[in-house]
Amino acid sequence: MSRLPKYLIVLVTPWGRLPQLSYGVLVLLTLAAHFAISLYVSVNLEELPAYNLYAMSELALLWVMFSLMSRRFHDSGDPAVFLFPLLICTIAAYLVALDHAKLTVSVFEEDRESAQMYGLLKAMFQACGLALALFAMKNSGDDYANAYGPEFFPRSNGRKSRIAEAIKLPEPAWKRAAPSQPASKPAAPRKPGFGSDIRTSNPQGFRRRSTDR
Repeated sequence: MSRLPKYLIVLVTPWGRLPQLSYGVLVLLTLAAHFAISLYVSVNLEELPAYNLYAMSELALLWVMFSLMSRRFHDSGDPAVFLFPLLICTIAAYLVALDHAKLTVSVFEEDRESAQMYGLLKAMFQACGLALALFAMKNSGDDYANAYGPEFFPRSNGRKSRIAEAIKLPEPAWKRAAPSQPASKPAAPRKPGFGSDIRTSNPQGFRRRSTDR
């Protein structure tokens, strides 16, 4: 599978793994898109309806962040179940803020204070999510497969062997300069004589000489 479809799947699926570098780039792009949309909505608040396309895209980006963070925790072998309650609470805070967004331009002070309160609630969950997104960058990923699946980019044996050859330490100079010793010759067979076992070499002759006496 090429990298582009693989990255597109990463944005919408929370199961699987994601390395640190890819996670950092995708999170940075997601946060930049979220900030740009939020700025546009706040500038055109009076002209846009409460539930507009841009506001709905903000909710979609929350799911993208949830998918990326889940994969990053999985890459380190850690569970990401605790992110789901945070996602639900953050979406609820976003919806409540959208319901009261029009009150920020109201002529009544109570309405403006209510809108600010829900805006602060939304900002609090945003800060929690950002802190967890930065915390997910801390741990490096596991080597090879873990309980959440294989590596995002599987390693090839050929590549590993080339890297191992590149970092292989050179042979010491004293070992290269040492003269090579000749191989030891096999021991010559022992001749019969003094110290040889006559019974083993010729047991029949031994018995014959014994009876002659």
